[in-house]
Amino acid sequence: MSGLFYREPTVNALRGAIEMFSRLEDLFDPRASRENAARFSPEIFREKFGNFVRESWERHAKEGGLKPAGKDKDGWI
Repeated sequence: MSGLFYREPTVNALRGAIEMFSRLEDLFDPRASRENAARFSPEIFREKFGNFVRESWERHAKEGGLKPAGKDKDGWI
């Protein structure tokens, strides 16, 4: 086990989760907790977000999303 969820972002809900953790502490695997937390590291976020943006842009460009710049009726680009 690597974590506990609690339903509401309230003091009482957090207190309940902490109390539950205290009762179940021996069931938690510190290594599993670290590995799970590593999924949310800044490096992994940058990599996944960068991939998402690049793939989205490539799909947009392939579908004809890029149009040549031109002037509008008032002469603005």
